[in-house]
Amino acid sequence: MTIDSNGMFYWFPDGRYADRIGRRFEVVFYITDEAPGSGSSRQKYRRFYIDLLQRDDTPPAPTATPTPTPDPCSTTSTQQGNSNLLVGMLGFFGLVKTAHAQGQCQEPTASIDLLYECIGGSSSWLGSAMSGPYSTNNGPRQDFQHGFVATGPKGFRAYSNRGGVDADLPPDIPRCVQGLTPQEKRIANTYNKIGGQLKAWSDANNLEVEVPLAVWDVETGLFGGGYGSDGRVTIRFENHVLWDLWGTSNQSKFNEHFQFNNTGDGRGRDKDHYIRGSVSCPGPTDWTLLHPYGDVRDQSLQYQALALARCTAGDWYAYQPMSMGGPQIMGNEYWRLGGGYRDAKEMFDYFQAFEHYQVIGFFDFSRNKGVLQYVEKSRTTKDWTNFAKFYNGVTTRGPEYQAAYNVAKQLSLP
Repeated sequence: MTIDSNGMFYWFPDGRYADRIGRRFEVVFYITDEAPGSGSSRQKYRRFYIDLLQRDDTPPAPTATPTPTPDPCSTTSTQQGNSNLLVGMLGFFGLVKTAHAQGQCQEPTASIDLLYECIGGSSSWLGSAMSGPYSTNNGPRQDFQHGFVATGPKGFRAYSNRGGVDADLPPDIPRCVQGLTPQEKRIANTYNKIGGQLKAWSDANNLEVEVPLAVWDVETGLFGGGYGSDGRVTIRFENHVLWDLWGTSNQSKFNEHFQFNNTGDGRGRDKDHYIRGSVSCPGPTDWTLLHPYGDVRDQSLQYQALALARCTAGDWYAYQPMSMGGPQIMGNEYWRLGGGYRDAKEMFDYFQAFEHYQVIGFFDFSRNKGVLQYVEKSRTTKDWTNFAKFYNGVTTRGPEYQAAYNVAKQLSLP
C-alpha cells in the first residue's frame, strides 16, 4: 500500500491474493509517535474494508457498427444535424427505447426532453428538484438537488455534485417513471438515483437489487429517500431511545423537553412522542407531536428534536437515538458499519455528505446483523418476517417489505 503527495492511498494486490477473490480485507490506520514496529502506544484512528473483486483487463472483441433501425414510435423518419446525433446517442444507450417501450411516443427532435420527462421534474434522476425552470436548447438539466443531467461517456446520465464517491450512484439506463402508480414511481425514482451502486453491492452480496429497493421504499419512501427536499439527510428521532441512553440518569431535564408512552410495561414506547423547547434550549413553545404525519412533512420536527437533544444531552447521545438515511439505520448502531465511525455524529456527517455511504452502510449493517441470509438471491421465497425482526426490530413490517419487493420485481428494471 502506497500514499501519494495528495494523501491518496493505493493498493495493488499481487498474485498472492489470486485465490482470495470475493474476500473482504480489513484495513486499520493507527496514530503513533514511535518508530514502526514498536506499537506500544498506538491509537486506532480509522478502520475500513477492501472488497477484492475479479478484474478483467482483456479488451472487448471488436464489433460491427449496428445499422440504425427506424423508430416505430416516431412520426418523422429523418432528422438533421445535432438532433439526429442526439437521437442516435440516446437510442444506442437504450434510453429512448426504454421510454418508448412504455408507450412514450414523441418526435426524435424532442429526445432530450423525452429523457428529461421520463426521469425529470419532480421525479428526477437525482431526487426532488429544488427549483426551475431548467435549461433548454439541449443543455444540462440543472438545479437538481445534488447534481445534473448532462452528456457523458455513456450518453445522457446523472452526475452528482456531492463528491467523487457518489459519481456512480445512478444506473446506466434509468427506468421511466411515467404512467406508474405512486409506489412504483417511488421505487423507480430510487433506482434511477442510486440503482447503479445498489446493483453492484447487491451482486457482491448474492442479492437482487429489488431487495434494498424494497427496504428504501418501506423505510423512507414517503420521505423521498435518503434526503429531504431541503437537502438534509432523512432522520427519525426516537424519544424512548434517548430515555434509555441518557434520560434515565437525567430524568428532570429529559421530562422538560421530551415525552413518550412510558407506561412501564414496555409496550407502545414508540408512540406518543412529544417535544418542547425552553429559553435555554429553543424549540416548540408547547408540547408538539413529533411524528404527526409519518412522511416528509415531519422532517423539520425531527431536526428540532435533534437540536433539543444536542442542547440537553450533548452530541454523543443526541445522534444515537435516531435512524438516518435511505436505509434508516439507527445512530447507536454506528459501530456495526465498516466505515470505522468514531461515533453516531460522524456516521451522520458521512451520510449527509455522501449518499454512497448510505448505500454501503446498508450492506455493512445487514451483514453484521446476519439478515441477508433471509433474502438471498437463491431463496425462491424470501423470509421477510425474520429479516424485519433483526433489521428493524418489528416483525409486522415483514409484509411491507414483501409487498415493496413484489412491486419492484414487477417494474422489470433495466
